[in-house]
Amino acid sequence: MLRGTRILTTTYGLATLTSLFMTLLLRGAERRPTLVESTFGLLNVPVARSWVSVVVLALVTRALMGRKRFALWLVALFQVYAAFLGIIALLHFARIPILVPWAAHTDIGRVLDIVSLAVSAGALWWLWHIRSAFPGRLVPGSWWRAVLAAVVGGGVTLAITWMCLKVVHRNVTPRGLVVAVLAALGDPDSVRHGRFAAVPGWLLDVTALLLSVTIIASVALFLGSARHRTRWSGGREVRIRRLLAAYGDTDSLGYFATRRDKDSMFAKDEQAVVLYRVMAGVSLASGDPIGRRESWGRPSSCGSPRRGSTAGSRLSSAPARRARRRMPRLASPSSPWATRRSSTPPDSTCGGRR
Repeated sequence: MLRGTRILTTTYGLATLTSLFMTLLLRGAERRPTLVESTFGLLNVPVARSWVSVVVLALVTRALMGRKRFALWLVALFQVYAAFLGIIALLHFARIPILVPWAAHTDIGRVLDIVSLAVSAGALWWLWHIRSAFPGRLVPGSWWRAVLAAVVGGGVTLAITWMCLKVVHRNVTPRGLVVAVLAALGDPDSVRHGRFAAVPGWLLDVTALLLSVTIIASVALFLGSARHRTRWSGGREVRIRRLLAAYGDTDSLGYFATRRDKDSMFAKDEQAVVLYRVMAGVSLASGDPIGRRESWGRPSSCGSPRRGSTAGSRLSSAPARRARRRMPRLASPSSPWATRRSSTPPDSTCGGRR
């Protein structure tokens, strides 16, 4: 299973670099699918000569490196989209044409879409098989800010693209606007077979740049507003110092718990606390818990990223135990705190000795 996750992450990493180099080096070349684009297209990886493709692939790759479940859903969405295009191609050969702006316009392209349909079926089964290797959950953030940024940025992009098209072509239709946006997303067929076959490259670059900025702004607003309740705060530091004053005599390094670059998880009765940091998607505990030893084994719900669940309930479930056995442990065997690859606090509770 770990080999499968490495293959998936490496594939998207190579796709990101390929899309970046093609966008930088082949911007002025004829906008026809290259062999590299067709190869990644058969795997249903959205590689294109567009800044939008570079940004999306980079975000997905980074999320895959952090073992985020959300990234796995995005990869599955790409596969579903490819399956949809494959079905459209099959209907075309069955003399049931369906007008879709982003579908292939040549027989070779339709055959490739049908092949991608078969690939997507196997890929979806494989993604379902390795889903347990991506346990990372996104910290709840401000969805409304991200959605608002996406809507405003998308509206501004469409308005500027429309005005640029009015400069190049006098008569602009909604279909022509869709063709220009699809071309900016990296679809060469949309320009060659659309009404505006002479859309200048600078217009596509402007549209792609605006869409890329919109995506980056939406992600930044979502992640920037997300603040987990285990992060440092003045109140949490006061509680930690109280536990150090009462129970810190036995730990000469306990004062490191006052560092403000660490997260903290308290026991249910708040008589013990453990400090940790998330490094490369892995939660690393900073030593033994601080506080009353009898409270080390009591579950705490303060670090639970899911509503209505506690760390203790997740720890005692069979799927959680199986997931912990599959994941590599970076802590020493003698450490009372286990680590697992995640973007959330460790699932072990204050005092989960093994």
